Amino acid sequence: MAEKISPSDHPAARAALQNTPNDAAPAEGGDLDILLPERDLEINGETVTVRELNFGEQLKYGQALAALAESLRPVLQEAGKTQESAPDTLTLILDALSLHAETVSTLVARCCDKDKKWLETLPGNAGENLLILWWSVNSSFFIRRLIVRPQQLKAEIARQTLAAALKRQSDGGASSARSSGTDITLAT
Repeated sequence: MAEKISPSDHPAARAALQNTPNDAAPAEGGDLDILLPERDLEINGETVTVRELNFGEQLKYGQALAALAESLRPVLQEAGKTQESAPDTLTLILDALSLHAETVSTLVARCCDKDKKWLETLPGNAGENLLILWWSVNSSFFIRRLIVRPQQLKAEIARQTLAAALKRQSDGGASSARSSGTDITLAT
């Protein structure tokens, strides 16, 4: 049976949550927060709410998100192997995000309902805190795309391969089934 993995259980998500600025707080609201999480951050005396990318934005920015996800893939896969939040994980994530500065600044600005000019004029520390908070709110999208879905696909392929092999065995006592180039030998 495949292990069920929650995106929030991934070490990269935990690293972001552990490094979320102290003044960032979850929005109140119950079940809706689970579906569309939001966090507030005080920047220059203003409360800024950072929300998760919605489905329409995921579609609109799909190609840019795919490129960004590929840059994050090695970091998230390595973090997933250890199942621990390594201190350098967040630094590596921020480095990968910076490779796509134009895309990331557009996404961060959209997720906090600000324009890019406002974002680009933030002091360095405030901008970094905002980026860390954006990652903590949106990391589950990348983890689902890069870690959870591929594992679900592998589990489904294995399930279908085993089901086909068992069906062949029960249909005619076949001792071998072939699927995706992999031989499965069954004891008869």
